Amino acid sequence: MDGAAASGRERSIMTRTRSAALGLLVLALSGCVADAAPPADSAPPTPAASVEPSPTATATPATAAPAPTSGTASPAEPAATASPRPLADGWERFEVGDGHTSWRMPPGWSADIEAEALEGRVEWTDYRGLVRDEVGVPMLQFEAIASGGQYATDFSPCERPDTEVLEVTPLGEQVTDTDAVVASVAFHESRGGRDGVTFAAGVSENDVTTACEPGILALYQGEGPSDYDYLLLQIVDDAGSSYPRFASFDEARGYLATSEYALIREVLLSFESR
Repeated sequence: MDGAAASGRERSIMTRTRSAALGLLVLALSGCVADAAPPADSAPPTPAASVEPSPTATATPATAAPAPTSGTASPAEPAATASPRPLADGWERFEVGDGHTSWRMPPGWSADIEAEALEGRVEWTDYRGLVRDEVGVPMLQFEAIASGGQYATDFSPCERPDTEVLEVTPLGEQVTDTDAVVASVAFHESRGGRDGVTFAAGVSENDVTTACEPGILALYQGEGPSDYDYLLLQIVDDAGSSYPRFASFDEARGYLATSEYALIREVLLSFESR
Protein backbone atom coordinates (compact mmCIF):
# COMPACT_ATOMS: atom_id res chain seq x y z
CA MET A 1 0.00 0.00 0.00
CA ASP A 2 3.01 2.35 0.43
CA GLY A 3 3.59 4.62 -2.53
CA ALA A 4 2.27 7.59 -4.40
CA ALA A 5 -1.20 7.78 -5.90
CA ALA A 6 -1.55 5.78 -9.11
CA SER A 7 -4.33 5.71 -11.73
CA GLY A 8 -6.66 7.65 -9.46
CA ARG A 9 -7.03 4.75 -7.03
CA GLU A 10 -8.06 6.10 -3.68
CA ARG A 11 -6.33 5.69 -0.32
CA SER A 12 -6.67 7.94 2.69
CA ILE A 13 -2.96 8.77 2.82
CA MET A 14 -1.20 6.04 0.86
CA THR A 15 -2.35 4.62 -2.45
CA ARG A 16 -2.09 1.20 -4.02
CA THR A 17 0.68 0.60 -6.57
CA ARG A 18 0.83 -2.15 -9.11
CA SER A 19 2.40 -5.36 -7.87
CA ALA A 20 4.74 -7.68 -9.72
CA ALA A 21 3.39 -10.74 -11.48
CA LEU A 22 2.22 -13.25 -8.90
CA GLY A 23 2.48 -16.46 -10.91
CA LEU A 24 -0.88 -17.87 -9.89
CA LEU A 25 -2.54 -20.51 -12.07
CA VAL A 26 -6.08 -19.45 -12.86
CA LEU A 27 -8.79 -21.90 -11.81
CA ALA A 28 -11.65 -19.61 -12.76
CA LEU A 29 -11.66 -16.07 -14.07
CA SER A 30 -15.38 -16.01 -14.48
CA GLY A 31 -18.37 -18.31 -13.98
CA CYS A 32 -20.37 -15.35 -12.80
CA VAL A 33 -23.84 -14.10 -13.45
CA ALA A 34 -24.85 -10.46 -13.33
CA ASP A 35 -27.26 -9.43 -10.60
CA ALA A 36 -30.05 -7.01 -11.39
CA ALA A 37 -29.84 -3.96 -9.19
CA PRO A 38 -30.42 -0.20 -9.19
CA PRO A 39 -28.06 1.64 -11.57
CA ALA A 40 -24.87 3.16 -10.26
CA ASP A 41 -21.95 5.15 -11.62
CA SER A 42 -19.90 2.18 -12.71
CA ALA A 43 -19.09 0.81 -16.13
CA PRO A 44 -20.27 -2.67 -17.14
CA PRO A 45 -17.74 -5.43 -16.50
CA THR A 46 -15.24 -6.42 -19.14
CA PRO A 47 -16.01 -10.02 -20.13
CA ALA A 48 -13.46 -12.43 -18.64
CA ALA A 49 -12.09 -15.49 -20.35
CA SER A 50 -13.84 -18.68 -19.37
CA VAL A 51 -12.06 -21.78 -18.10
CA GLU A 52 -13.59 -25.25 -18.34
CA PRO A 53 -15.23 -26.57 -16.36
CA SER A 54 -17.00 -23.38 -15.35
CA PRO A 55 -18.46 -23.24 -11.85
CA THR A 56 -22.18 -22.78 -11.54
CA ALA A 57 -23.30 -19.25 -10.79
CA THR A 58 -26.01 -18.23 -8.41
CA ALA A 59 -27.95 -15.02 -8.03
CA THR A 60 -28.86 -14.60 -4.40
CA PRO A 61 -29.25 -11.18 -2.82
CA ALA A 62 -26.20 -9.79 -1.09
CA THR A 63 -26.44 -8.41 2.40
CA ALA A 64 -24.77 -5.40 3.85
CA ALA A 65 -24.81 -3.44 7.04
CA PRO A 66 -24.66 0.07 8.48
CA ALA A 67 -21.44 1.99 7.89
CA PRO A 68 -18.49 1.06 10.12
CA THR A 69 -18.18 2.76 13.48
CA SER A 70 -14.97 3.69 15.22
CA GLY A 71 -14.01 2.32 18.59
CA THR A 72 -11.17 1.61 20.95
CA ALA A 73 -9.64 -1.56 22.34
CA SER A 74 -12.75 -2.06 24.42
CA PRO A 75 -15.30 -4.54 22.98
CA ALA A 76 -17.43 -3.18 20.15
CA GLU A 77 -21.14 -3.87 19.87
CA PRO A 78 -21.74 -6.04 16.76
CA ALA A 79 -24.54 -5.08 14.42
CA ALA A 80 -27.64 -7.11 15.27
CA THR A 81 -28.49 -8.02 11.68
CA ALA A 82 -27.27 -7.42 8.18
CA SER A 83 -29.88 -5.44 6.26
CA PRO A 84 -30.29 -5.83 2.48
CA ARG A 85 -28.63 -3.15 0.38
CA PRO A 86 -28.69 -2.94 -3.43
CA LEU A 87 -25.41 -3.35 -5.25
CA ALA A 88 -24.22 -1.31 -8.21
CA ASP A 89 -25.35 -2.35 -11.65
CA GLY A 90 -23.11 -5.02 -13.17
CA TRP A 91 -21.92 -6.73 -9.97
CA GLU A 92 -21.40 -10.47 -10.44
CA ARG A 93 -21.15 -13.50 -8.17
CA PHE A 94 -17.92 -15.48 -8.41
CA GLU A 95 -18.02 -19.19 -7.55
CA VAL A 96 -14.80 -20.71 -6.20
CA GLY A 97 -15.58 -24.14 -7.63
CA ASP A 98 -16.17 -26.16 -4.45
CA GLY A 99 -19.95 -25.89 -4.74
CA HIS A 100 -20.25 -23.93 -1.49
CA THR A 101 -18.17 -20.76 -1.53
CA SER A 102 -18.77 -17.51 -3.42
CA TRP A 103 -18.80 -13.71 -3.25
CA ARG A 104 -19.85 -10.79 -5.43
CA MET A 105 -17.48 -8.45 -7.26
CA PRO A 106 -17.79 -5.04 -8.96
CA PRO A 107 -17.51 -4.58 -12.73
CA GLY A 108 -14.02 -5.29 -14.02
CA TRP A 109 -12.80 -7.10 -10.89
CA SER A 110 -11.45 -10.63 -11.25
CA ALA A 111 -10.56 -13.58 -9.03
CA ASP A 112 -7.53 -15.67 -9.94
CA ILE A 113 -7.91 -18.80 -7.84
CA GLU A 114 -5.64 -21.84 -8.05
CA ALA A 115 -6.85 -25.30 -6.97
CA GLU A 116 -4.45 -28.00 -5.84
CA ALA A 117 -5.41 -31.51 -4.70
CA LEU A 118 -2.79 -32.92 -2.36
CA GLU A 119 -1.69 -36.38 -3.53
CA GLY A 120 -4.49 -36.18 -6.09
CA ARG A 121 -7.17 -36.58 -3.42
CA VAL A 122 -10.25 -34.44 -4.14
CA GLU A 123 -11.14 -34.18 -0.45
CA TRP A 124 -7.75 -32.55 0.14
CA THR A 125 -8.24 -29.80 -2.43
CA ASP A 126 -6.85 -26.40 -1.42
CA TYR A 127 -7.78 -23.09 -3.05
CA ARG A 128 -5.54 -20.02 -3.07
CA GLY A 129 -5.54 -16.78 -5.00
CA LEU A 130 -6.19 -13.06 -5.23
CA VAL A 131 -9.14 -10.83 -5.99
CA ARG A 132 -8.01 -7.91 -8.17
CA ASP A 133 -9.58 -4.61 -9.16
CA GLU A 134 -10.22 -3.47 -12.73
CA VAL A 135 -6.54 -2.54 -13.30
CA GLY A 136 -5.13 -5.72 -11.75
CA VAL A 137 -4.18 -4.44 -8.28
CA PRO A 138 -4.71 -7.02 -5.48
CA MET A 139 -7.59 -6.09 -3.18
CA LEU A 140 -8.26 -9.33 -1.27
CA GLN A 141 -6.66 -12.73 -0.81
CA PHE A 142 -8.58 -16.00 -0.59
CA GLU A 143 -7.42 -19.27 0.93
CA ALA A 144 -9.41 -22.39 1.70
CA ILE A 145 -7.21 -25.20 3.01
CA ALA A 146 -8.47 -28.79 3.31
CA SER A 147 -5.15 -30.67 3.17
CA GLY A 148 -4.26 -30.00 6.81
CA GLY A 149 -2.64 -27.07 8.52
CA GLN A 150 -3.24 -24.20 10.88
CA TYR A 151 -3.50 -20.56 9.89
CA ALA A 152 -2.49 -18.99 13.21
CA THR A 153 -2.81 -19.41 16.95
CA ASP A 154 -3.95 -16.69 19.31
CA PHE A 155 -1.86 -17.56 22.35
CA SER A 156 -3.17 -16.59 25.77
CA PRO A 157 -2.15 -15.00 28.00
CA CYS A 158 -0.51 -12.40 25.80
CA GLU A 159 -0.26 -8.65 25.52
CA ARG A 160 -2.88 -7.19 23.20
CA PRO A 161 -1.49 -4.29 21.13
CA ASP A 162 -3.10 -0.87 21.00
CA THR A 163 -6.22 -1.67 18.97
CA GLU A 164 -9.30 -0.02 17.52
CA VAL A 165 -12.20 -2.25 16.52
CA LEU A 166 -13.80 -0.54 13.54
CA GLU A 167 -16.57 -2.95 12.52
CA VAL A 168 -18.12 -6.27 13.51
CA THR A 169 -21.05 -7.24 11.25
CA PRO A 170 -22.60 -10.75 11.43
CA LEU A 171 -22.91 -12.72 8.18
CA GLY A 172 -25.81 -14.77 9.52
CA GLU A 173 -27.11 -17.61 7.39
CA GLN A 174 -24.72 -16.79 4.53
CA VAL A 175 -22.05 -18.87 6.29
CA THR A 176 -22.22 -22.22 8.10
CA ASP A 177 -20.04 -20.83 10.90
CA THR A 178 -22.62 -19.41 13.30
CA ASP A 179 -20.24 -16.78 14.67
CA ALA A 180 -19.00 -15.60 11.27
CA VAL A 181 -18.69 -11.83 10.85
CA VAL A 182 -17.07 -9.22 8.67
CA ALA A 183 -14.54 -7.57 10.96
CA SER A 184 -12.24 -4.62 10.49
CA VAL A 185 -9.64 -3.62 13.04
CA ALA A 186 -6.59 -1.37 13.28
CA PHE A 187 -3.72 -2.19 15.62
CA HIS A 188 -0.21 -1.03 16.40
CA GLU A 189 2.50 -3.29 14.98
CA SER A 190 6.23 -3.13 14.32
CA ARG A 191 7.50 -4.66 11.06
CA GLY A 192 11.16 -4.73 10.17
CA GLY A 193 11.94 -2.32 12.98
CA ARG A 194 9.36 0.21 11.76
CA ASP A 195 6.34 1.09 13.87
CA GLY A 196 2.99 1.61 12.21
CA VAL A 197 -0.70 0.77 12.26
CA THR A 198 -1.89 -2.37 10.51
CA PHE A 199 -5.38 -2.38 8.99
CA ALA A 200 -7.05 -5.80 8.91
CA ALA A 201 -10.45 -6.61 7.42
CA GLY A 202 -12.00 -9.93 6.46
CA VAL A 203 -14.43 -12.70 7.28
CA SER A 204 -13.79 -14.32 10.65
CA GLU A 205 -15.23 -16.19 13.59
CA ASN A 206 -12.56 -14.94 15.99
CA ASP A 207 -13.46 -12.27 18.54
CA VAL A 208 -11.50 -9.18 17.49
CA THR A 209 -12.72 -7.30 20.55
CA THR A 210 -10.73 -9.50 22.94
CA ALA A 211 -8.14 -11.43 20.87
CA CYS A 212 -4.52 -10.99 21.85
CA GLU A 213 -3.71 -11.01 18.13
CA PRO A 214 -6.58 -9.04 16.56
CA GLY A 215 -5.22 -9.53 13.05
CA ILE A 216 -6.07 -13.25 13.03
CA LEU A 217 -9.21 -13.27 10.85
CA ALA A 218 -10.30 -16.71 9.70
CA LEU A 219 -13.10 -19.25 9.54
CA TYR A 220 -12.53 -22.84 10.69
CA GLN A 221 -14.84 -25.21 8.86
CA GLY A 222 -13.81 -28.66 10.02
CA GLU A 223 -17.47 -29.55 10.37
CA GLY A 224 -18.64 -27.52 7.37
CA PRO A 225 -19.70 -28.71 3.92
CA SER A 226 -16.19 -28.39 2.47
CA ASP A 227 -14.33 -29.61 5.59
CA TYR A 228 -11.73 -26.81 5.46
CA ASP A 229 -9.08 -26.56 8.15
CA TYR A 230 -9.28 -22.80 7.69
CA LEU A 231 -10.70 -20.29 5.23
CA LEU A 232 -9.63 -16.68 4.58
CA LEU A 233 -11.06 -13.80 2.59
CA GLN A 234 -9.23 -10.67 3.72
CA ILE A 235 -7.80 -7.37 2.53
CA VAL A 236 -4.21 -7.27 1.26
CA ASP A 237 -1.62 -4.68 0.32
CA ASP A 238 -0.44 -3.98 -3.23
CA ALA A 239 1.94 -6.94 -3.16
CA GLY A 240 -0.97 -9.25 -2.30
CA SER A 241 0.91 -10.76 0.63
CA SER A 242 -0.05 -8.99 3.87
CA TYR A 243 -2.41 -6.46 5.45
CA PRO A 244 -2.03 -2.80 4.44
CA ARG A 245 -0.15 -0.46 6.75
CA PHE A 246 -0.64 3.16 7.75
CA ALA A 247 1.41 5.65 9.72
CA SER A 248 -1.29 6.30 12.34
CA PHE A 249 -4.73 5.31 13.59
CA ASP A 250 -6.11 8.49 12.01
CA GLU A 251 -4.89 7.38 8.58
CA ALA A 252 -6.32 3.89 9.07
CA ARG A 253 -9.70 5.36 10.05
CA GLY A 254 -9.55 7.67 7.06
CA TYR A 255 -9.21 4.69 4.73
CA LEU A 256 -12.69 3.55 5.81
CA ALA A 257 -14.16 6.57 4.01
CA THR A 258 -12.53 5.84 0.63
CA SER A 259 -14.44 4.50 -2.34
CA GLU A 260 -11.89 1.68 -2.63
CA TYR A 261 -12.66 0.32 0.82
CA ALA A 262 -16.41 0.74 0.25
CA LEU A 263 -16.12 -1.77 -2.63
CA ILE A 264 -13.92 -4.14 -0.62
CA ARG A 265 -16.41 -4.06 2.26
CA GLU A 266 -19.34 -4.89 -0.04
CA VAL A 267 -17.40 -7.87 -1.43
CA LEU A 268 -16.76 -9.14 2.11
CA LEU A 269 -20.39 -8.66 3.12
CA SER A 270 -21.53 -10.71 0.11
CA PHE A 271 -19.40 -13.73 1.10
CA GLU A 272 -21.19 -17.08 1.28
CA SER A 273 -19.93 -20.50 2.36
CA ARG A 274 -22.65 -23.02 3.16
